[in-house]
Amino acid sequence: MTRRLRPSVCLLAAALIAISGCGDEPTTTPTPTPTPPAPAPAPTPTPTPTPPPTPAALESITLNPSTVPSQSQPTATVKLTAAAPTGNAVITLETNNPDVAKVPANVSIAAGATTATFTIETSTVRTPTTVVIEAKYLGVAARADLVVTPPGVNASFRVVSPSRGDDVCVITDATGAVDCVFDASRSTGFVTYRWTLTMGSNELTINQPEGAPVFTPATTCSFLAGGSLSSEGTVPMGVALQVRDRQGNTSTTGPRTISVVPGGLCGY
Repeated sequence: MTRRLRPSVCLLAAALIAISGCGDEPTTTPTPTPTPPAPAPAPTPTPTPTPPPTPAALESITLNPSTVPSQSQPTATVKLTAAAPTGNAVITLETNNPDVAKVPANVSIAAGATTATFTIETSTVRTPTTVVIEAKYLGVAARADLVVTPPGVNASFRVVSPSRGDDVCVITDATGAVDCVFDASRSTGFVTYRWTLTMGSNELTINQPEGAPVFTPATTCSFLAGGSLSSEGTVPMGVALQVRDRQGNTSTTGPRTISVVPGGLCGY
């Protein structure tokens, strides 16, 4: 025979089932969100190495001045692109014409400096002459042109009688010869000489070549007779000198008054 449960028992069982979740899906516990990891530290940058200094090289040579008269002493300056190294920078020097322009064998630029200056010795030339001045350092060469010109032109003279001294000429014979020496050796430049002598209205021009600054003029009584006898017994003669070089430059001096002593000759 089947036993039937009382209603109260069934109700109690149902309540227990409800409490225990009978017939329901199990409750899931939420998974916590993971904490992100801390970022890795940035890499330390590698410092850029300081490049070594650029070695000094020869940059230039300059002349001051670049055109000079004969017997001058211009200067030249050599320059590096950077400071000279420890132990100095020795610059080799030379010219293509040492007979006209001489330079030292070398010049040193002190450590830490970039320039050095030296002197050039020039000789005397007859015509303008170009000389190449060259500097060399570590296989690099720099050049500059130096122009040496003939000496400046300047006229200067003296007239001397061996018996009477400066600024006097003595007529020595009836033809009108005189004893005085005309001397233009104090003139400068490679020049020719143009002398102009005047006695009253008479004029005598004498040309002397280059290299002949000293001579005795070949005068005559016809020239010397043009003057006037002074109270001192002398006759004034004017003397002027012009010199000219090969480039056409000229210089003139005078006229200077020279006393001619006639000594009773040439009509005086």
